[in-house]
Amino acid sequence: MMSDKNNQESQELALLKRIDGKLDTIQQDMAEIERRAVKKAVVYGAAAGASAGAIAACGILVARIKLGL
Repeated sequence: MMSDKNNQESQELALLKRIDGKLDTIQQDMAEIERRAVKKAVVYGAAAGASAGAIAACGILVARIKLGL
């Protein structure tokens, strides 16, 4: 009777260890995904800023040409 209880606890402990291992893997994966997302956000933000700056510069250039400056 006691060995059945110990065996069941052992199986439960083994399952908990497997779950813990999987959670560690998920946390590592999430950290990697976050690093990649931040890197892409920086690149996309820089590209958007450069595009907006170029559009503004073109607008100013057109205005200066029309005003003859």
